[in-house]
Amino acid sequence: MRIAILGAGAGGMAATAELTRAGHQVVLWNRSAKTLEPLQAAGGVKYTGVLGVGFASPVLITSDLRQAIAGVDAAVIMLPTFTHRAVAQALADARWPAGKPVILNPGHTGGALEVAQAFRAKNAKVPPLAEFSTLTYVARKYDADVVTVTGRAAQVRVGCFPGGIEAQSLACDLFRGRHLCPTFWLLRFAMRT
Repeated sequence: MRIAILGAGAGGMAATAELTRAGHQVVLWNRSAKTLEPLQAAGGVKYTGVLGVGFASPVLITSDLRQAIAGVDAAVIMLPTFTHRAVAQALADARWPAGKPVILNPGHTGGALEVAQAFRAKNAKVPPLAEFSTLTYVARKYDADVVTVTGRAAQVRVGCFPGGIEAQSLACDLFRGRHLCPTFWLLRFAMRT
């Protein structure tokens, strides 16, 4: 699959390493072009730790969101939760295809609801959404182009927004250590708001 990793922090770099190793075509995007410069200069992400020691070469490293999402099968938002609304609005503005899954890794309480609302605010159709309860990696970025992955979250819950079974299934395929939540998990929360 071709996966857009949105965020080039420690989590995004760890996911880039793991998903590239698993044979996926990864596009790495970040809002800040300056953050990407060392990765672009190196041609990818150096990684150490529980994923081994190696180098992952994404098919594209860019700060242009439209370019990053062109032709991808799914997007994984791997940014702090306070950025999710802005990133979702940017995805809607960039015309994210409604049928393609978006995964929040990390998610937060009601994160998928916030992303859905951001799409609706832009008059865009809400894509299939799933969210993890927390980041699936324990990772640090000690150098600008190197991520050290010291562990994985042992039991991470993943739930989906109604209509997001495809996103939840993909989240489970891409990231280990997950525990499925019933699909009504987010629906019950949505009914309270």
